[in-house]
Amino acid sequence: MVDRIIRFSIESPWALVFGAIVVAVIGWNALKDTPIDAFPELSENQAIVYTEWMGRSPQDIEDQITYPLSAELKAITGVKEVRGMSGFGMSQIFVVFEDDIDFFWARSRVLERLASVQKSLPTGVYPQLGPEATALGQIFWYTLDGPGYDLGTLRSLQDFYVKLALQSVDGVAQVASVGGFVRQYQIDVDPNKLKAYDVELGAVLDAVKRGNIDVSAKTLESNGLEAVIRGVGFIKQPSDVENLVITSRDGTPIYVRNVARVQLGPDFRRGALADEHGERVGGVVAMRFGANPKDVIDGLKARIEEIEVGLPKGVRIVPFYDRSQLVQETTETLTSSLTQELIITIVVVMLFLIHMRTSLIIAATLPLAVLMAFIGMRWVGIGADIMSLSGIAIAIGTVVDMGIIMCENIFSTLTRIPPDERTEGRRAKAITEAAAEVGPAIMTAVATTVVSFLPVFFLTGQSGKLFQPLAWTKTFAMVAALVLAITLVPALCRLFMKDPTRLRSTARGLIVGSFFGIGLLVGTRLPEYGGFFTGVQPWLVGLFSGLLLAGMGWRVSEERLTPLDENAVSVGIIRLYRPLLRWVLSHRALFLSAPVIIVVSGLLIFLGVRPFVAPLEPVAAVVGLDLQQVRAVRWAEENLPGIGSEFMPPLDEGSYLAMPSLLPQASLNQSVEVMQRMNAEIASIPEVAQVVGKVGRAETALDPAPVGMMETIVNLKPESQWREGVTREDVLQELKRKSRIIGSTPSWLQPIQTRIVMLQSDIRATMALRLRGAPRHPDGRAYTSDEALRVMEATVIQMEDILRGVEGTADVTALRLGGKPYVEFEIDREAIARYSVQVQDVQDVIETAIGGLNLDWSLEGRERYPIRVQYSRELRGDYEALGRILVSTPSGASVPISSLAKIRYKLGPAAIRTENGQLTAYLMFNAIHRDESAIIDDAMAAVQTWRDQVTQDTGQDPIPAGLTVSPTGRYKNKIEADRRLMIIIPIVLLINFVLIFIQFRSFSLTAILFSDLPVALGGGFIMIGLFPELLDLLYWFGIRTQPSPGPVY
Repeated sequence: MVDRIIRFSIESPWALVFGAIVVAVIGWNALKDTPIDAFPELSENQAIVYTEWMGRSPQDIEDQITYPLSAELKAITGVKEVRGMSGFGMSQIFVVFEDDIDFFWARSRVLERLASVQKSLPTGVYPQLGPEATALGQIFWYTLDGPGYDLGTLRSLQDFYVKLALQSVDGVAQVASVGGFVRQYQIDVDPNKLKAYDVELGAVLDAVKRGNIDVSAKTLESNGLEAVIRGVGFIKQPSDVENLVITSRDGTPIYVRNVARVQLGPDFRRGALADEHGERVGGVVAMRFGANPKDVIDGLKARIEEIEVGLPKGVRIVPFYDRSQLVQETTETLTSSLTQELIITIVVVMLFLIHMRTSLIIAATLPLAVLMAFIGMRWVGIGADIMSLSGIAIAIGTVVDMGIIMCENIFSTLTRIPPDERTEGRRAKAITEAAAEVGPAIMTAVATTVVSFLPVFFLTGQSGKLFQPLAWTKTFAMVAALVLAITLVPALCRLFMKDPTRLRSTARGLIVGSFFGIGLLVGTRLPEYGGFFTGVQPWLVGLFSGLLLAGMGWRVSEERLTPLDENAVSVGIIRLYRPLLRWVLSHRALFLSAPVIIVVSGLLIFLGVRPFVAPLEPVAAVVGLDLQQVRAVRWAEENLPGIGSEFMPPLDEGSYLAMPSLLPQASLNQSVEVMQRMNAEIASIPEVAQVVGKVGRAETALDPAPVGMMETIVNLKPESQWREGVTREDVLQELKRKSRIIGSTPSWLQPIQTRIVMLQSDIRATMALRLRGAPRHPDGRAYTSDEALRVMEATVIQMEDILRGVEGTADVTALRLGGKPYVEFEIDREAIARYSVQVQDVQDVIETAIGGLNLDWSLEGRERYPIRVQYSRELRGDYEALGRILVSTPSGASVPISSLAKIRYKLGPAAIRTENGQLTAYLMFNAIHRDESAIIDDAMAAVQTWRDQVTQDTGQDPIPAGLTVSPTGRYKNKIEADRRLMIIIPIVLLINFVLIFIQFRSFSLTAILFSDLPVALGGGFIMIGLFPELLDLLYWFGIRTQPSPGPVY
């Protein structure tokens, strides 16, 4: 079959050229339509259910919302895990589906189940499905800056102008507001005046509700005209509320203003935004699942330019996190690498063949193979990101090899034909024979390479989502190279690999001029893409490129086929190779020791010395030798500990995300104050370009952060603007020093990196030890919910000190569950019975008078603001004042609430986290200068040692019965990947062995070819071990701007 394809290609070369043009056009369109991002979408296949029940405690939320919803949602087909989080006033449930479940089908099943479970939830509570986006979809953050404008005005602009405009951009799932103050009509009731006017609080609520309404009375027809009848009664200003009549006494109306103070003020909030100068108003844009990030951000920027014209004078939208910058830098880096590989390939082929047309034939396969790879990417739905484009970059060398093998064999065959016998028929026959000779070998080479990537296709979860795009694109590029090598390359060789006929000066001038024009056109655009040509005048680059290509055109118009034995480069290589080969063949044993040394050295670097020394220690002990006392052994174990492993290396995003958390007792205002001080310290670092932080949560289901949790984005300046000698590690350490604030526990990662690890286990660190289950008393009794949370929190706090002693751990933080101050009103049922008061009456006073109740909304054009009724702050602002709150009785008397309920101060949970209905606590930490696998192993060993020691000393396990300790976070992806690869890799090696045997029909030859595998692995391990030192060497010589970031795993 291969022979027939080759024969057809050579007999119909122009058909192949036309087909290549068609494929190039299709590939170019696929390239333009391919979504571009910095990183593949690693989000779990999940739907987020968000429920708000403002003012309720985490325990109330857990018992009445999170737990019943979690139990119901766990029963949906395809659900893998349900994670719940109950916080103050809100519940968030992550329903994680299997990866093969369609994203939108999963959302529809969740919606169906929510509709059926609604009846079991408290009255007025409506769970809603989060936006069709993931946490990685948060691609654009901005602030709305306007000197001279208050935070309330800016927030109104954000909510009713900017947000609505940006939300209509194609591909945007949600625009969430954060920071500032939502304007609110505040009716601060004075209970003493209520008593003086003999008015109940409920009457005030009824008056407000009945006084804020518009109605319609259909139409009125008169004299042939029809008019719409409308009753206008919506509240538009505070005076409208003040003049509402509550009741009347002896014909005298009692107004709201008689018993309450009405004003505009800020609504209750659970989040804020601030930089080093003060609070800000802003928003976060979440991209719709599957959308093109670059197109979405381009659309956002275009829309911002449109709407800024309509903003008040001096108000502008300032981005502080823009994913497109990272996308652009990533694609430019990879595009530059591909371009450099193309140029190097042409130069290398030119040096070895000294034939420009052959070089251009090989070079033509590169862009075509890349475009064909993009066609495949569009077919399977893969976007362009650092992993998929890396797959193409990795495949470039093999793509070139296919063309070189085919062209070199054809070139050599043609040069063996005497020039006067190179007729068209003889050339066609020679090209056919030469192509058929190497075609099967090329197919075998491609087949073994494609099969080698089969293990990657069997990965699941985040491992598969991360590495499968690379495997797909490399496979597409390899298959494209194979197709081009056996079709287009022979066809182009038939057309252009020939001795040129004598050209007239006009024709030659046309060729040279065309090459010059192409070089001029392309060269003038090169400075736009930065890199080597940054700052160079475009016309100068264009002139140089034009002259270079003109020289190539001149060469193409007159060059002839030159036998390789007349090629100076080939002759020189042969002269060097022959004596070397003779020496190797005459010293086989000595030479074969080199690959043995490479394999052994690679194993020592990969596994470390310890696995080889440990079995020898018992033997040495028999003769009285302690190997640990041998200096050489100690040196070897210290310097060759083995290559560690991690799930994936971090991407240099050019920015950091600091996530310190205050203790649960901290209020929102205190958290804002701490964050502003921290931002000011960070902004003082010369390498920092911008710092903006969020405390608490934005108004989106994608953000469940408590009020004590901060997220500060730190954008760095370009490295060219850094202080001399300052490295990235220096900047990070200085950032950590500046942000070290008493009462906070910082965690420093990068924005995308943080979102990825938080998606994995709902934690803000790369790794964690998870404590999960239902703890029991030593006597077997189950703890209450409050007791269980306190026990779990105390346990992980004890484990903090244990993990801080593990080498390589950083940012060790126990996720605090409790410690939140509570003021509880425990109703005395006998006392309320004496006053004929119902429990609901007392609870209404607590909820409305103390907590405040948003009764309704004012409609002011496009703007809507809540109307809230509450007792005046001075009557509810401290612990003692709460006891004096009055409750009306049926007899008309008012009784202090302290006479009806016991008021107590206690500590309770700040948030409750669950997995599949089980309580969960986390001890979070990051890795620094050590691989994650070794840290996890040492951490689990340290915890077990601590448990054994405490159990031995006290007779009781410090971790209560019913609880289990297990590692979680990014680490579990590696465990799953290792488990699968251990099974698949041997199968793949066997398949490759069979493929090579089928090609050569010789077991011994196949074994010889296969023997390069351990040598290649050993060489790879050696390079991994030496890579940091090589980078440091390049840094000290000034070739690199940054030293090695540390060991490679």
